Amino acid sequence: MRKQPEWFAKWDDRILEYLYEFGSSTPSQIADDKYIRITSSYVSRRLGELAEYDLVESMGGEHKITKKGRYYLAGGYDPQSDKYLHDIDPERGLYNYERMGILMRDLADRARNR
Repeated sequence: MRKQPEWFAKWDDRILEYLYEFGSSTPSQIADDKYIRITSSYVSRRLGELAEYDLVESMGGEHKITKKGRYYLAGGYDPQSDKYLHDIDPERGLYNYERMGILMRDLADRARNR
């Protein structure tokens, strides 16, 4: 489960999920998605807030999700305290396989950028 910070808005999770799934995008591209029902100006404001906390990165007019953003989506990062969380699920004691998928995607991204 994700630990949402107090400053999070209703649509922030959806915006991060969109960026995780589709890669770098503009506010208009995000707002045009059929599952996101907000204006591009509101998306732009939320992206600015998410960028302040290093959950997204701005690249000109486009934004992409950061490592912290990917870990947040997998329940492995707490934006409120700016801390990465443990790798063991306290309830079940099992390794979080979603987090492993994110680690593998990080490795693939690093390999491509070399």
